[in-house]
Amino acid sequence: PNAMPKQIRIADNGDILLLGVTYGVADLGGGPLLPPGNFLARYAPDGTLLWSRLIGSETVSSFGRGLAIEPDGTIVVAVPFKGILELGETPVEALTVDIAVAALAPGGDVLWSRVFGGAGVDAPFGLAITSDDHIVIGGTFEQTLDVGLCPVESPLGQNAFLLDLDASGNPTWMQSF
Repeated sequence: PNAMPKQIRIADNGDILLLGVTYGVADLGGGPLLPPGNFLARYAPDGTLLWSRLIGSETVSSFGRGLAIEPDGTIVVAVPFKGILELGETPVEALTVDIAVAALAPGGDVLWSRVFGGAGVDAPFGLAITSDDHIVIGGTFEQTLDVGLCPVESPLGQNAFLLDLDASGNPTWMQSF
């Protein structure tokens, strides 16, 4: 209880990756995950928990998430978050809902992470890996969205976006509509 799956993917070796959100104290099989927020867990094909970790510290359950596995086994996630995010070396804070994107090694260690956002609510709704290892994220944003290229505005409310990142998580292009 206290956990809601949002995305499931199967690795080439049969391991199961589960991306979701926790409410209150949740135990995915390895002890409590605190505080509530987004989680990523890896299970063996027989259902044994291999590892789990939190990604973000406040529950933002109504938005989508993205989860993909690269051919080399690297796991890429995109999640909405609000509050403190501790991925990588320096914690970041979002006062409104922003987007966190991270690549993790098969063992769960963070390889890199990026945060994108603006003044309004920004959320990912899907993620895919291209044949040349780029990461494409689709989602929505309100007011402005800054990914480090050229900020885009949404003067009439909510807009959609497509964002392309290279294999290291650096933005290469973005379209809004």
